[in-house]
Amino acid sequence: MSKEQVEQHEERLRAEFKDLMKSGKSEVKKLIAEAEDYLLEISSPEGYEESALIALREVKENKRMYFQHYSLIKQFCDFQRKLNKKDTDDDFILL
Repeated sequence: MSKEQVEQHEERLRAEFKDLMKSGKSEVKKLIAEAEDYLLEISSPEGYEESALIALREVKENKRMYFQHYSLIKQFCDFQRKLNKKDTDDDFILL
């Protein structure tokens, strides 16, 4: 990713976070539950998984989610969704 793409991604995440601060308590709880489900399937977390695990612990302990926590947990869930995506029989390569 280029520096501009990274900055745009962070700006988008910050905008999402600001929207959730206003009225997204239930959505945040769903995100936390989703992250916990993914982490249950991981026996030995590595790198970004460990970061998400630490962020999740801090959120649960402090009962507060800061932007850094949201960013780590959201990106972890997005990546896990992509990894767990099942290809359908309709996927094909046209030759």
